Formats: sequence, C-alpha cells, structure tokens
Amino acid sequence: MRRGSSTVVVLVGEVDEALLAEVDRPANVTVVRAGEPGAAGAIAALAEASGRQAPFVLVAGDPLVAVAEGWRAAWEPGASGTAAFEEAAGEALLAWRAGRFELPDYYLVVAHEPGAGGPEASPAAPHPDDFHLGVLRTERPSRVVAVPAGEARVAALRVLRALRRLPVGPWWPPLDRLVEAARSFFPGRLAS
Repeated sequence: MRRGSSTVVVLVGEVDEALLAEVDRPANVTVVRAGEPGAAGAIAALAEASGRQAPFVLVAGDPLVAVAEGWRAAWEPGASGTAAFEEAAGEALLAWRAGRFELPDYYLVVAHEPGAGGPEASPAAPHPDDFHLGVLRTERPSRVVAVPAGEARVAALRVLRALRRLPVGPWWPPLDRLVEAARSFFPGRLAS
C-alpha cells in the first residue's frame, strides 16, 4: 500500500479543465493532470501524485478508466458481450500486480443525479458513473464520494467541501476482488 503524507483523490465524471483550474487554487490542494488519455496516462499521473507535497493531491485520470468503459459497454443495448471489459480488466490486473499503480485513497465522482438531465441522460442507458458509484462504492462506500455536478466554480466548491469531509474506512480490497464484483454488478443498482 502506498504510504505518503498526501491524500490522493482521483476525480472522475464531469471533470473539465475549468473545474480543475478552480480546485487547484487553494494552497492545500494540488492537481495532477494525466499527460495522455487512458489508463497509461492515469497511472503516470498517480505516480507523479505520490511525490507531491500537499494535504490533497487530486488526479485527473483514472487507472480503471478502460475497465469502467468496458463494463459500461457490456451493458449497452446491442452489446455483444464482455470481451472489452475482460481485456481491460486483465490489463489493469497485470499492471496492478506488477506494482505499476495502486488505487487512490478516494474517488470523487462529479456527476448529475440519474435522470437529472445531465449528459447521456437516458432511462434505458446505464448512468455514466455506475461503475464508480455502483461497483466501487458498493465494495468500499467510504472510498467513493459523489459530488453534485454544476458550473465549474460551484462544482469546485462542492469538491473542496467533500475533501474536508472525507469519511474514514477500510482500505480497498485487492483489485481482483473488485473485478469479480464488477462481473456480478448490474447497472442501475447504484449504492446509496
């Protein structure tokens, strides 16, 4: 387990440059942006974050992004199976077992409520953040915090407030257990 003086938080969901600029202002917060899209960029950003000296290091990149995308795609209408999920999960597990990354201390999910008219709002489609708010939050409720989306300044205030109120709880289970939980978690079963 990574041991450092900073609390490392991955931001996912409705996160854009305007939000990142706003949350990067306070002296006790620093933001690390992934230099490239996908899991490789997120893994590099997490490595950079581990060397930062700040109470909170926010990482704009998720090492499980491909796993989440593959899981979500498997549940879309007309999906042909779980091959993309299984491939992404296998790659993530290999990287995790090789020590290339660890899960962050927390995930902050910036999202509209399901059915609240946010992007991709459709009653038939899975909520875009079901993987984080569902699979991960069910396994470790204290490690995944939902933050209501909104205009950048408002959302940033909500993110900063959430940082001050992060719950304490057990560390993540092994990644292979999270992958196994994803295999049996159905979209729409968001944890409260």
